[in-house]
Amino acid sequence: MRAMMLGAAGVLLLTSASLGGVLANEEEIRQALVGNTVSGTDDGKAYAEYYRPDGYVYGEDPEGPYVGEWRIAGREFCTRYFDEDHSIGAWECKAIDISGSRFAWIEDGDRYEASLVPGNPNKL
Repeated sequence: MRAMMLGAAGVLLLTSASLGGVLANEEEIRQALVGNTVSGTDDGKAYAEYYRPDGYVYGEDPEGPYVGEWRIAGREFCTRYFDEDHSIGAWECKAIDISGSRFAWIEDGDRYEASLVPGNPNKL
């Protein structure tokens, strides 16, 4: 479950020297993602997700809108999503790599490129 690619939204440029490369701690991850939107593709489907400060994630993909939760576990950003029957799925955790305006999720050694934009431009 993921959402439509963001159109002409500007890419968030992370200028802090501490946000170069794989993010190493909770504060760097929080600074990069909380209150911002990530868009990319998952299993060939475009998605966009907004990570609210209250621990909820609101997203949209070709199948429609969805809701879940996020948390930071050590050096990883974790999400889980509510199913249509309102049950909650298992946590999935990924490391994050940011270099300038480039963003990637890292899971089991694989990189999944995405875009990071400030705020909630899609009103998710």
